[in-house]
Order: sequence, then C-alpha cells, then structure tokens
Amino acid sequence: MKGFIIIMTSVDSKSEAERMATLIMKKRLAGCTKVAGPVKSYYSWKGKQHASKEWLCIIKTKRANYKKIEKELKEIHKYELPEIISFNMGRSSSEYLAWLGSSMV
Repeated sequence: MKGFIIIMTSVDSKSEAERMATLIMKKRLAGCTKVAGPVKSYYSWKGKQHASKEWLCIIKTKRANYKKIEKELKEIHKYELPEIISFNMGRSSSEYLAWLGSSMV
C-alpha cells in the first residue's frame, strides 16, 4: 500500500469544498475525493484562539500525485495558510486499490 496516500484539507464552506473536489477529480489527480462536514475546528492563529465550522476534502490518490495536488490546492485555496496534510494509506483491499489506481493519471 506504499503507493497510495490520503490528502486532507479544510475549507470554510461546503461549496468551496465541492469546488476543490470537482477540480481535483476533473484533472484526474485522485481516484476519489470525499467532502465531509461540517466539522468544528479549534485552533490558534496569530496569537488568538479560534473555533470555526469547516468542511473537509479527503483526497485518495497516488503518492506520485502529491506535489501536483499540493500545487493545485495552494493556487485555489482561500486560506492564507491552508491545511494540506497527507497520510500513508494503511491496509486496503487489492481490488479497491486496483480500481483507485486505474481512476487517475
């Protein structure tokens, strides 16, 4: 499962999350992108504590696509410092990974 990762980013609206998901999928950079939310985020920013409602984009992709997706997200993200984090994909069925791999460039 070394070749696949999950990238996560958060945004301030459902429509923004859907816009990002659609862009990533149109460019075939991911096999699947999920939009989840709203979630409540608690964080410190510029010395102040904040709590806000956000939506998550959960992007399943090949490790080789990380830099392309990071570049796309940085270009279109509205946040000054967007959350762009990746996780190694753990155990997954071989059938699912075969489908995932065939669904993207």
